[in-house]
Amino acid sequence: MKKTLSIFAVLALSFTGCTLYDTFDEDLLPITQAEEISSSSVADKESSSSEKHGKDTLVVIMPSADSKPESSSSVESSSSVVVCPKTFTDSRDDAVYDIITLTNKDGANTCWFGSNLSYQPAKGSVCYDNKDFNCEKLGALYLGTKAVLSSACPEGTHLPTDTDLDALAFMACGGSFDANAENFCSNFGTMVKSKTGWDGMAGSDRFGFNALASGSAARDDEGEYEFFGIDEKANWWAIKDSIYGTYWLSNNSDQGNYMTMEDDTEYSAFSIRCVLD
Repeated sequence: MKKTLSIFAVLALSFTGCTLYDTFDEDLLPITQAEEISSSSVADKESSSSEKHGKDTLVVIMPSADSKPESSSSVESSSSVVVCPKTFTDSRDDAVYDIITLTNKDGANTCWFGSNLSYQPAKGSVCYDNKDFNCEKLGALYLGTKAVLSSACPEGTHLPTDTDLDALAFMACGGSFDANAENFCSNFGTMVKSKTGWDGMAGSDRFGFNALASGSAARDDEGEYEFFGIDEKANWWAIKDSIYGTYWLSNNSDQGNYMTMEDDTEYSAFSIRCVLD
């Protein structure tokens, strides 16, 4: 990723839950009620996270959501096959992202950012350890609130949805993502982790996802952040079953490289990979 000036949710590991909203800022209050997603919004839901997750485990955690971007940036050929561009420029800060093509079991392409989003909105994001160079290298960490998640990805892109997660699962595991299956996709971590980092437990980065161990953060009532897991875990925000949640990777415990699903989380700050509309 290139960045000419300066730039929500997650492949991550276990974290210590803290309350991540400022009681004096209504825009960043967490969402507590889940509803069905409409064409312009995603349901709100609140849940809390377990402290231990499996090593190299993909998890979808279900907090809350609001809306998805509507414009389109991918390119279609005359045969209706999506052809992904090589790069995408975020007009908000001129950051340039490489684009990778992920194909699902039906042969449909999805166009993913090849690195974590680094855009820093006025509220609701933080760089690991409050250091700008970590945003440049690892991307920013975004709070799981409606105000932040609904507008984190730039126009023409969106947080990964069910369809996008299916493409990621097919590329890494050869099948659609099955949140109810135990030990689904034992090679996931190996396939998507970067070739370096991860405290000596790096992967093969088989198709360019280049998952970095970007860690996570938790924000308390006073707006102070505590940081966890750099070089050991990563979480990315997504929309699964119409609810915002996270998919994640961890070096912790002995559960393996499996893709799995979890339905609770504390309000924390995680990474984001955007997908072109």
